[in-house]
Amino acid sequence: MKNLPNYLTMARIAMIPVLVLIYPIDSFAAKVTSAALFLLASITDYYDGYLARKYELGTTLGEILDPIADKLLVCCCLILLAAEGVVAPWIVCLILSREFYISALRNYAAKKNWSLKVSQSGKVKTFFQDGAIMCLLINEKFIDINWPEVGMVGLWVSVFFSLYSAYYYTQQFAISWREHESAQTNSDSIT
Repeated sequence: MKNLPNYLTMARIAMIPVLVLIYPIDSFAAKVTSAALFLLASITDYYDGYLARKYELGTTLGEILDPIADKLLVCCCLILLAAEGVVAPWIVCLILSREFYISALRNYAAKKNWSLKVSQSGKVKTFFQDGAIMCLLINEKFIDINWPEVGMVGLWVSVFFSLYSAYYYTQQFAISWREHESAQTNSDSIT
């Protein structure tokens, strides 16, 4: 039980190459299988964090691997979708740039022991982004649902929340920066 969250994270990472190999196969079954794998991987993302928090099973390895697994899964799927012409490459570039930008802010803040409050808009972004990617991996009308249209609506909603949460995190980072600079200035004036 102690390592279950880490096993779930590693399982998510292990699903990525399988998904990358299956998706380009030119068949509807391959697309649905890819979407199902993505959904399963997304569910493991929820449960590894939930279990780690609820049962206090968090580890340093988990703290490092979990965000990497998330980024790898989303990045690989978006690149696959852009390569197939399902999503415009500039949208993928925008989303990936936001992901790396926020990661850089968080890493810098962590090194300085600054607190960046978690954004609810980031969670909403993840929900819509994951749903959109799953729909776009299917990318055909199936069981009376137009998956491409649903996916594109979800993707645009996720882009909005991506930009909003990037603004929010930038604002939090700027507040921490100003507080640090102010404390540094006060410390210098005292000495």
